[in-house]
Amino acid sequence: MPPERDDEPSADDPSIREQLAAQLETRARESSEIGDHEAALEFYSQCLALAPSAAWRYHLRANARASLGDVDGALDDFSRAIAFGHTDYRVFHDRGLHRSQVGDESGALEDYSTAIEKNATAPEPRNNRAMIFLRRGELDRARDDLLVAVANLENVAVAPGIYHCSLAEVLCALGALDEAELALRAAIALDPQWREYARTADELRALRGRVDD
Repeated sequence: MPPERDDEPSADDPSIREQLAAQLETRARESSEIGDHEAALEFYSQCLALAPSAAWRYHLRANARASLGDVDGALDDFSRAIAFGHTDYRVFHDRGLHRSQVGDESGALEDYSTAIEKNATAPEPRNNRAMIFLRRGELDRARDDLLVAVANLENVAVAPGIYHCSLAEVLCALGALDEAELALRAAIALDPQWREYARTADELRALRGRVDD
């Protein structure tokens, strides 16, 4: 067997390892797109074995873990992504969502706030932080977050009405019923099929009834 030539590519070459990792990442993304999250998870794990400091891939693998119901594993990977220097606001927002799922509301609030520091106009962390403020009775802070969120919906493709509905809920809590009704109408105009509006509409009608009495 001839000796390996010095100029031949080697699997130990970092550039070759990254090329292989990039190919595996493509296969992982394709698997996620068709709902095969187990395959995606395996491909992302192979990526990270080849290039373990690629921070964004921990974020991607975290999402695959979350899709499979592995919230603890997802939280570990979100934290690894951040530890390796991933700075996209979405990694903090996504970790906040999953911290909230396991009852860590303070951790979620911290992550949403960091996401907002990194992208002040992103609606998602504004909405989710506002819901924590609402539960804590910090209604003015909740309203302020949601006013920013509804002013920045141009890039929201899925259920943009949810932000107006959240604003309506906060305005109801503040007793600003006319403004709440306007926000609810805006929500229904954007997403007429979304069922959550019925609950907020019932709440608004009940408040209206008490005021009218």
